[in-house]
Amino acid sequence: MFSWKKGKRKLSLICDISDCDIGIGITDLSGDFPRLLYADRKLFPIEEILDLSGLERRTMSSMKEMTRKIEEAFFATSIYELSGDSISSAQIFISSPWYSSRISTISISRDMPVLLDAHLLESAVAEEERKFEREITSSAAGTRLGDMKAVEREILQTKLNGYKVSSPFMKKAANVDILVLNSVVSNRILTLTENTLIHNLSVRFFYVYTFPHAAFRVVKLLYPHESDFLMAHVTGEETHLVFVRDGVISAISNIPRGRNSVIRRLMNEVSVDYEIAISYLRSQQSGRLGEKMRNKVKNAIGEELKSWNDSLISSIEVAEYAVAGKKIFLSVSDDVYRFFDATLKNITADERFVVPLADNLVKNNVSYGRHVSPDHKLSVLSLFAKWHGGYHLQ
Repeated sequence: MFSWKKGKRKLSLICDISDCDIGIGITDLSGDFPRLLYADRKLFPIEEILDLSGLERRTMSSMKEMTRKIEEAFFATSIYELSGDSISSAQIFISSPWYSSRISTISISRDMPVLLDAHLLESAVAEEERKFEREITSSAAGTRLGDMKAVEREILQTKLNGYKVSSPFMKKAANVDILVLNSVVSNRILTLTENTLIHNLSVRFFYVYTFPHAAFRVVKLLYPHESDFLMAHVTGEETHLVFVRDGVISAISNIPRGRNSVIRRLMNEVSVDYEIAISYLRSQQSGRLGEKMRNKVKNAIGEELKSWNDSLISSIEVAEYAVAGKKIFLSVSDDVYRFFDATLKNITADERFVVPLADNLVKNNVSYGRHVSPDHKLSVLSLFAKWHGGYHLQ
């Protein structure tokens, strides 16, 4: 899959949608490493209570504005040579609150060995997907998502008679355990996104993923020898946790707190608006605040970070996951990074095990066009697009 084709270039439109911002990039996938030629991100204002309909309007309004800017960027120095081409396809990555995922195990037990042919495997996985959709329809997540579309259905691991196998196809076994990932997204958000990209950029082909799954694939790419780790993706209102054992996702969970929770608490406790709160947080992280204000900020956000820490520990216990000696990969906005980083380091008791999923992690694997500011999420997604994305399916 590629969005523009000129000479040997393979370019993709990358679209990253979450509850606190939206990012759009144009990435050249033709080289050994992806090259981000264009990057734009817009943060959303923080509300006292999250309003999904309001968030939907802001997301679509921002997307329309940002995609119109892309046409203007055709004439920028960094992508001037592409000014005669048109966009044909896009890769869309969706985060909270517009998706839901589940890890489950399909168990098959027979008195006699059964042949694991394509029909049996496909039927078992398809039935698990239908079961997931039925369960989520009657849940709070189902109410939030409304009409849903399945976007990820992947066999993560298969065991035959208790032993892992790389491929179960056409093998026989009496006892089979299949670890499966299923993900659904809001069909309304997806349709609105696709319609905007079709109308403004004439995009025709779409490939849809969830950000946590894509980020997991990139971590595995960059750290191939890490078989056990935890990934924490902090969005605006939630934190997505991905537990990895033996090289595969073993469990996933969400904490109902994130970046916006910290900023909202600071705004309320110190009685400042959003811009001032962000300024305080950035100054706190860089050590530029005076002692009095530094203590004010620390006390204001300390309780919120403690609640986040308690929820994280509870999720770790539910997942029966031992964090000692294992890396934790953290993805979060720069303006609050150090606060979440410090909290995780207290949990691991060794700061070396907290790894930022940020620019310095991917900088040797992604390059940037002229006048393009680094964006760690678009960089991570560009790596995914290069090695796992939709253009490989064509």
